[in-house]
Amino acid sequence: MVVTFLALYLTKELAFTKDLAGYVIAAFGVGSLFGNYLGGWLADRVNFLYIQIGSLFLSSVILIPLIFVRSYEGVMVIVFLFAMIADTFRPANTVAIAHFSKPENQTRSYSLMRLAFNLGFTLGPAAGGVIAAQFGYQWLFLIDSLTCALSGFVMWYAFKDHLKDSKPVFRNKDGKIEMIGISAYKDKAYLVFIGMVILYGFCFLQLITSLPVHFAEDLKYSEATIGYLLALNGLLVFLLEMPIVAKFESYSNLKKMMTLGSLFMVIAYVCLLGFTPILLFPILYITFITLSEIFAMPFMMSYAMNRPHPSRRGQYSALYSMSYAVAFIIAPSIGLTMAENFGFYVFLIVLSIMSFIVTGIFYSMSKEKQIK
Repeated sequence: MVVTFLALYLTKELAFTKDLAGYVIAAFGVGSLFGNYLGGWLADRVNFLYIQIGSLFLSSVILIPLIFVRSYEGVMVIVFLFAMIADTFRPANTVAIAHFSKPENQTRSYSLMRLAFNLGFTLGPAAGGVIAAQFGYQWLFLIDSLTCALSGFVMWYAFKDHLKDSKPVFRNKDGKIEMIGISAYKDKAYLVFIGMVILYGFCFLQLITSLPVHFAEDLKYSEATIGYLLALNGLLVFLLEMPIVAKFESYSNLKKMMTLGSLFMVIAYVCLLGFTPILLFPILYITFITLSEIFAMPFMMSYAMNRPHPSRRGQYSALYSMSYAVAFIIAPSIGLTMAENFGFYVFLIVLSIMSFIVTGIFYSMSKEKQIK
């Protein structure tokens, strides 16, 4: 709920300009970048269960000050710290899924994780929109804090008998941590892939960074309507992703699936170019952007985790998650700045063109003989 309505909270409740709001959201991305790097480094060295539980409890604590702090500098610092702490969770969670999955069902395992996330994303924005409209934005921070703490407690309770048993860390005969295979930061083919994920993420993340402002200011939708639109994304993922991934997970060329996902994103942004308040076009946008993430993201994650030796999964997972953090840094700052200076219509044209470029590059990469 917090991330979804952060741009609206900053511009509407705190009266920040779009530029300043973009910088605060970019600070979230910078914090996410550091958090993912830290989470990946820890996941190759520390029990991934400790990392996830610690992240949830600390995230709960850091959200509380947002209820009271209203200055630009204060909000930016808190948002940065919250993102850094919260996103140490991601690499550890990805490594945990890879550790407990079999190769033949790994993509479905990631889809199941995404299904759980999107079920929350279905309920979160819908509830958040109503809460913000009826009770105020501060309640978003309080409720999100409580749900983080509750999640941490549930995870601790569920795994308390296994916290000492699960030690997926590779060590040599002397007991020292040993990394096998090429580093993610020296893997040239993987770095090219990461570059494409950043471009894809920049376009996709406009869904929750700049477009809520477009829906509110240009199309005159209420917070509740915006919440329902964003909830539709989560609901469609919840209903469609697992069946679609189950059908296509055995397909060997993962980059062709990414190409198809990127093509759906092109169609999604074209749907918004009519610039009309008729609700049909935002609904079409949500539908196609959802198909985009269904056909692209699970296969991106599967590619990222299948590539390294298990001893380096935390590192590869961190770099993959960091690519979205980079996208989160540049998406709101560039997106909201362009909207402020040129208007959303120009920005939507730019997004359509960028999505088309991403599609073309992924298609070119898919023609390579070696998938890895």
